[in-house]
Amino acid sequence: MLSIDNIIFLWQNLLLERKIFLVSKSKNALTKVSMALISLMFPIKWLHVFIPVLPEKLQLFSDAPVPLLIGICYDFVLKDVPEDIIVVDIDTNTILQNNEKIENEPKKLMQTLRKRLDKFNKKFNNPGDKYIITHLDDLFTSNNVYAEKDVFNIDYSEIKDIFFEFFINLFKKYEEYVFCFGKLNSKTVFNSVTSKEIQFDRDLFLVDHESNIVLRLFN
Repeated sequence: MLSIDNIIFLWQNLLLERKIFLVSKSKNALTKVSMALISLMFPIKWLHVFIPVLPEKLQLFSDAPVPLLIGICYDFVLKDVPEDIIVVDIDTNTILQNNEKIENEPKKLMQTLRKRLDKFNKKFNNPGDKYIITHLDDLFTSNNVYAEKDVFNIDYSEIKDIFFEFFINLFKKYEEYVFCFGKLNSKTVFNSVTSKEIQFDRDLFLVDHESNIVLRLFN
């Protein structure tokens, strides 16, 4: 399975709406890992191409000029894969191809995220990180928001909270960029004005949040 660094790497690139191939000999692993990665984006939704296991006869769909997350369970030649596609082998925890860069990430928030995940991992004496992402897809379903601990006694809802708090901290001061009648007024009682009289200063927000992830989410 994937290490913490590679989980974060894939999570960031999904937020940046890039093209990702997950490679594995196991269809079950592809399904679980791809759905888990999508779950970690909550409350952001992945609205692009998502095929946990792509049939070999439909491999032409991988050339779509749109963001995608596709699982590959058949043999393919890496040199035939377009350069803008990130390829990760989840069986060997290896990034096979990556020509995309992540610049200006929110460093303090990312450092906190990594530290919390490392702490979580060490708590369960799991140096291989192999269980950290296995059942995350269960965490955000309507019937199982807070999943029970599994047979390894790992509380996966804690992982969900770690990633969710990243977004909370990223967007917690958005009210400061809400204007009413052209003036900054985060304490305005919005029920007393119409939606046309309320504006969100996106440009100022982006200036104060120098992060490619934030830029992509608000563009």
